[in-house]
Amino acid sequence: MIETFMSLEAKDKFTTIGIVITALLTLLNIVFTLYNNKKNLYANTILKERLDSLNKLKVNSAKLLSIINDELRCMNKFEKSYKEIFELKSMVIYQFNYNDKEEQKKSMRLTI
Repeated sequence: MIETFMSLEAKDKFTTIGIVITALLTLLNIVFTLYNNKKNLYANTILKERLDSLNKLKVNSAKLLSIINDELRCMNKFEKSYKEIFELKSMVIYQFNYNDKEEQKKSMRLTI
């Protein structure tokens, strides 16, 4: 193979070297593009999930505060909506997804 390459004319050698370099750069570009796309896809997926989670947290917090506000305004003692308040409170605490023991102690003090 080397003998065949060495027997080529100078312009053919340059052409062959150019083709090999182009092929190597193309393969390198494909590998980099695949790696970059995979990384971007992962980052976009994580971002989307975080935004969805924050949106759910916002909606649940707003519902919880609305129910509490309505109950306080009507001077009720949360008898009718206690179950819904408890569920929303649990969802909000769950959505914070905390692991800190101090935060868990604080949330245990949250009673309605």
